[in-house]
Amino acid sequence: MGRSCRQYLAILSCIFAFYFSLFCVSQGKDTLGVNESVLVYHGDLLESSNQRFRLTITHPYSWLWFLVIQYMSMLRSIDVWASDSYQTPASKEPAFLTMNADGRLVVYDTSHSPVIVVNSEQPIMISNTTAILLDNGNLVLRAPGGNTVWQSFDHPSNKWLQGMKLGILQSGTRFLTSSPSYNQPSSTLGVDLNNTREITITQDGVVYWRSGTWDGQKLSFLDISDSFGFNFYYVSTPNETYFTWNSSTDPFALLIFSESGNITVSSGDFTNAQVLAVCDVITYRTTKDQPKGCTNSCGVGDGFKEIMGDLVAWDEVSYNDNALRFCKLRCRRNCSCYAYSNTAYDQDGVAMGCKMAIRRHGKLISSNKQTIFARESFVLEKGKFEQVYCCLSYCCLICQV
Repeated sequence: MGRSCRQYLAILSCIFAFYFSLFCVSQGKDTLGVNESVLVYHGDLLESSNQRFRLTITHPYSWLWFLVIQYMSMLRSIDVWASDSYQTPASKEPAFLTMNADGRLVVYDTSHSPVIVVNSEQPIMISNTTAILLDNGNLVLRAPGGNTVWQSFDHPSNKWLQGMKLGILQSGTRFLTSSPSYNQPSSTLGVDLNNTREITITQDGVVYWRSGTWDGQKLSFLDISDSFGFNFYYVSTPNETYFTWNSSTDPFALLIFSESGNITVSSGDFTNAQVLAVCDVITYRTTKDQPKGCTNSCGVGDGFKEIMGDLVAWDEVSYNDNALRFCKLRCRRNCSCYAYSNTAYDQDGVAMGCKMAIRRHGKLISSNKQTIFARESFVLEKGKFEQVYCCLSYCCLICQV
């Protein structure tokens, strides 16, 4: 091999080693110092020292980006925290994360314009702040001297991690919020402001589940299996009142507030799970009876269940552009509403509009395309298809009633 060829290979080896070292640093770095940056396309922006949590960019849609903290196990990874989303043209993708000298943690796009300021709600920016991703999944910004000036635990999403506080803190009221779907409105899980020794789940201000009042050792209706080793703590001081928890058997167990408003307790390896507070959709339950804690503000049989089919007659029908979740909110607030469903579908197949039954009895007809959400107290009579001729002007069709 000639000398020039050996020199060429040596140069290539150096270049490869340089970029490989950048990649390795970006994967293992848990701290971002003053004026330090990490590149988005290198992968993880920050990674906790135990390698269980990472700060990274997710891209669920071509026009939408999120800065998220993910929990990683051997089986799967899930988002446990997310910043505000960033909508972007494809030509300006997120490029790098920088800990600015003025104290702002910022994601910049390819044109060096700021697109996400992580700690934008921080009242006062502190110069020479550093960022660190802790082993419990908490992203913390620390001022010189070590004081915490911002942390992701103060801005929870729908995951309750060990050591996270829910309640009334000096920095504000902290609660979990479930992600809404087309047929499920957003719910909140947090302390009852009228009785801070209790946790509630609400939808649009209506309480539909209570944990029971803290008795000094447990929340009576939050009946978590002993296999998870959960330890709850209630703390009340002149300045703060909150609940927090840890596990004595699993340092990575977590509590997930699902989009349906249920509580899922999961082991850190996702091989063991328990679903609690299932007041709606009884197919998720192991028994027919509602669990303890469901408020039943409209009486026994307050929860909703899914039924395939359609009703012969509906009492209120609204054709609008609202998703089905808004129909559920209307029906839940109205104790005279016993069932609801959608009136149409948009071009993407998402259920829209609202129709409600305000009588306790209804006749069900078969349908493989329609879903009814009915209170468990709703009495259904089985109907059947009958063929009749429906004539409009000079055109007659076979219709089903």
